[in-house]
Amino acid sequence: MAVEKCPVCGKEFKALRLHMPKHKVAGKEDMQKGVSVEEFEEYKKSVGASLDKFSEILTDAVTQLLQRNTEQPGQESIGPIPEQPLKDYGIPPEHEVVFSKYFDRDDGFDAKIDILENTFTVIVPAKFSNASPAHKDFYTVDRRMVKMENNNPVGSVEIWCQKVAKNLRYDKNLKTK
Repeated sequence: MAVEKCPVCGKEFKALRLHMPKHKVAGKEDMQKGVSVEEFEEYKKSVGASLDKFSEILTDAVTQLLQRNTEQPGQESIGPIPEQPLKDYGIPPEHEVVFSKYFDRDDGFDAKIDILENTFTVIVPAKFSNASPAHKDFYTVDRRMVKMENNNPVGSVEIWCQKVAKNLRYDKNLKTK
């Protein structure tokens, strides 16, 4: 059996659990004593100083993050957003710029964003759709949906628009009747 040292008196015992009840444990008298006002104020100042220092560190970290360039390396810029508001199609202007780069609304293409699910949907008109007849019968509308990345929603929309346009073999610059 291992020998254990008593944390209160420092003696060594084989059965420390039998020895511990002999020491006076904090009773009701000690609990009612409490702490003095000076001790409490000193403790409050030390905790307050620690919290102030922690708050200062967090504030510095947040300002550094905000000053960083938010554009990810390897991603090209979508260009300036026009100062004049675009037609209200129900999607944010930066997403509309990307969508209009690949699709023409005059051809019947449409886009929707679901903010709660964080999804972007390209609605393909019937004349450009390459979905199977069974898909068209069941769903009636060809919707191409993707979950946007939280850290780069505009970049993920651009990648998705590229993929959909390539899959449809659609070129915005070719006018259709």
